[in-house]
Amino acid sequence: MKNKFEYAYMNQNVIVLVVGLIALGFAEYYKLYILGSFGVSIIIITCIFIFISMFYYTKHYIEKKGKKN
Repeated sequence: MKNKFEYAYMNQNVIVLVVGLIALGFAEYYKLYILGSFGVSIIIITCIFIFISMFYYTKHYIEKKGKKN
């Protein structure tokens, strides 16, 4: 039997983004302003890294596709 989590691959940046979103939701629910600002900063930094990694992934994909043709 195959591992049921075999297809649940997540990028490290996405995992940190989910943690930041959970922290932000927890902070808003319990009105914890320091945790909220920490969650927002984690979300902003992680989004920047996701955009950078997607840019380089797309650039590499286009270059690789161009070499095949």
